[in-house]
Amino acid sequence: MLTILLRVLLLAAVFPVASGLLAGCQTQPAPADPSAMDELIRQLNDDSYQVQSNAILLLRGSDRQDVRELVVACLKSEDPGVRGSAVKWVWGQHEKSAVPQLLELLKTESGVAKVNVARALGAIKDSDAVEGLVASLGDADAAVRESAAAALGTIGNSAAAKPLAKALEAEKNPWVVRQIVEALGQLKSKDGAPAIRTTLASEDSFVLWTCAKALGTIGDAESVPALIAATKDSEDQVREFATRSLGQIGDKKAVTCLTGLLSDSSKRVVQAALIALAEIGDPQAIPAIQSLGPFEGTLPTDEAVSIYTDVQAWALWKLDPKGHKQPEIRRVGHW
Repeated sequence: MLTILLRVLLLAAVFPVASGLLAGCQTQPAPADPSAMDELIRQLNDDSYQVQSNAILLLRGSDRQDVRELVVACLKSEDPGVRGSAVKWVWGQHEKSAVPQLLELLKTESGVAKVNVARALGAIKDSDAVEGLVASLGDADAAVRESAAAALGTIGNSAAAKPLAKALEAEKNPWVVRQIVEALGQLKSKDGAPAIRTTLASEDSFVLWTCAKALGTIGDAESVPALIAATKDSEDQVREFATRSLGQIGDKKAVTCLTGLLSDSSKRVVQAALIALAEIGDPQAIPAIQSLGPFEGTLPTDEAVSIYTDVQAWALWKLDPKGHKQPEIRRVGHW
């Protein structure tokens, strides 16, 4: 034990890093000195699992082919600490050659270790991982199911939409439900819309606004009635995201609902309604907007930054550019 401790201290002295490194947190780049790199590579085959694990962490950021191969091989280690360090390494490096072994670990690991494997697969974004991650949607551990859903959303393969929707129908944990809904929104597949609409019956406001947001991202016109119903929710955030989504979908059937929301008690809901009406582009909304007093808020732009201006004037200009002047831009803000 003393020998191992001395080795660890020697490594820390030769390759100084923050204390978070040895705990598997953020690390400094791998050393540029070739002799230091060679020493770390040698440590990957050390008799001590602790030394191996620390060497892997110290090699973060290295793009050498031999390092990649050796670290991927460490995913097969008998020691969970070494495997865990290797998982974090391939996660951070987005190492695609590790996917087959990560999929094997997804079958054999448990708890936090399995969660990290799922997250690594999501970060790598390889469609070959979809089948294994879909299988993990049925895991007994809610944290694993949540991580698998998040990974599927990040990978973005539409083949995951139907399995995610099926999992959503059976899922009871609100945190997992939210993550599945978010993943379906990322996939932008209408295959997931019916299950999300059903989930809008949830009593969890966090789940509700996530559903409302996802339906807008998907752009499913059949979801308009469900979103209109959601604009009557008691929670401001649910009403706001339902309103935003109605604007994203752009169906004129929502105009009456949106003009009614101009008298909502929440300023953010009113702002969302003005923007949604402008996005839908129905001139019939102009009288209702004109009857609203001057209203200031934050507007989204194509550059993913926002412009702080008179939202009422902006909406009128968008609906009738010939009859209204483009409002003055005042300052950059956040939507």
